[in-house]
Amino acid sequence: MMSFERFLDLRRAERDWAHANGFNNDDPARNGALALLAVMSPAIGMFVDVGAGEGVFSRRVADVNPATRLLMFEPNGARIPALRSAFPAADVRALALSDRVQESELFIHERGRDGGERPGAPFDHYYGASLHRRARLLDLEQTRIRPLRVSVRRLDGLQPSLAGEVEGKRLFLRIGVNGHEARVLRGAAAVMVQAKAAGVMFAFSSAWADLGEGLLESLRGLHDQGFGIYRLLPFGIERVRVFVADMERAHYCLYLALRGYGISGAAGWVTTATPYGDAEILAYDDILKCAVAAA
Repeated sequence: MMSFERFLDLRRAERDWAHANGFNNDDPARNGALALLAVMSPAIGMFVDVGAGEGVFSRRVADVNPATRLLMFEPNGARIPALRSAFPAADVRALALSDRVQESELFIHERGRDGGERPGAPFDHYYGASLHRRARLLDLEQTRIRPLRVSVRRLDGLQPSLAGEVEGKRLFLRIGVNGHEARVLRGAAAVMVQAKAAGVMFAFSSAWADLGEGLLESLRGLHDQGFGIYRLLPFGIERVRVFVADMERAHYCLYLALRGYGISGAAGWVTTATPYGDAEILAYDDILKCAVAAA
């Protein structure tokens, strides 16, 4: 019979293997999110942070490329003063983004891994806030959710319009909104078309199922707009050519869509085996070379 210690070792190995393949790791310091922004920032002219939170992602971009224009959206008004203080040159807006214009409730989960949502708390996509009640949270967790009335807008419909501002620029959107990523994408399609180059990093999670959103539909829509599709790994990006069911069974995963950044034809792609056939991976150091060349 297997010992309990051996069981725990195998569980840890199982977790580590999933994380290495880009699945179920929501820590941006270890899942590739901050690493990607660090190497792409030299080429980014305008960074749009949707669901900015404490500004972790905008901070990485600003530190690497202070010339990047920052546009930050955070519907939780309690966070706005700190964001404006930390990013005095940024355009910080107390708005939620989606594919429709409305007034809605933001459901703020007041716990988090360490017992409270506060500056410095560990990042955890399962908590935080969302524009819908998280159906997969157990009843005990639901009691810790506080609703807040917020304004919801479409990126395409903002006034003054961003379409003219992004024309000729390299735009990059980072979207982390607990299940509403597909709706933000639909509401930003026109702005992305206007940009000289466009990139989107977005989170897919189990929260998408609460809203009936499908990953395949979002990836196909981006592909039809001329984007290359990739998945983030801790050490690089993996090109996505074929959709497989395992992608929607993941609890959490980060995807990247790029158009005009020169990544697709970059030198350094490595072919590796997977259970579904060969896959191509590009290390972050090689992405940096492309970003510097593009800048």
